[in-house]
Amino acid sequence: MSLLAPHIRLTPTQAVTWLHERGGQIERAGKRWDLTWQGRSLNVDHAALCDIAMRDRAQTLKAQPPYPGRPIVVALVACVGEKLDHAAPARDLYVSQWFRKARRYAEQFGDQWYILSAHYGLLAPDEERAPYNVTLNEMKVPDRLTWADRVWPQIRAAAPEPQRDRIVFLAGKHYRHHLAERLLVLGYDVELPMEGLGIGEQLAWMDRAAAAVRG
Repeated sequence: MSLLAPHIRLTPTQAVTWLHERGGQIERAGKRWDLTWQGRSLNVDHAALCDIAMRDRAQTLKAQPPYPGRPIVVALVACVGEKLDHAAPARDLYVSQWFRKARRYAEQFGDQWYILSAHYGLLAPDEERAPYNVTLNEMKVPDRLTWADRVWPQIRAAAPEPQRDRIVFLAGKHYRHHLAERLLVLGYDVELPMEGLGIGEQLAWMDRAAAAVRG
């Protein structure tokens, strides 16, 4: 998935993401928005909010020089239900066949990799954690949004440079949707290499990728 073009029409949700990240203060005011932006206090409707964000986004992305080196690949792997029955480093806590293959892919192709945990948020592989029984797949939409709001700043801290960092999701739609959209708005290169594949197809795809590395 390529980054959103600078001139694309943003939704209000995308506009809020951009303006928040750029230092704007935004609060919903009925069907309008109270926006503090570049020293001004404004009360705007959805269309005006989107126009402000779109103009600033286009100017900002256009002014950013391309990163001269190889992109830094940050892989994000979803947690799974099958876990050890005791605390362990996050890389070892999840024991399903799918996770082990996704971990292998992340270690082979990523410069950094993290786990998207439904309970703990963003986990580095060496963080020790206890097992849990929570999944985003069983959460309601508001709860998944709350989770994404918690994980979002963790991802931004781990991958702070949109013009440099490439984000690769090895995760189902419930784990990536509210995060990938925000990353795209900020100009990150976002990849969903297994989008549309069933579990068996994903396992085979990861095996082929590993075999290609081995030659």
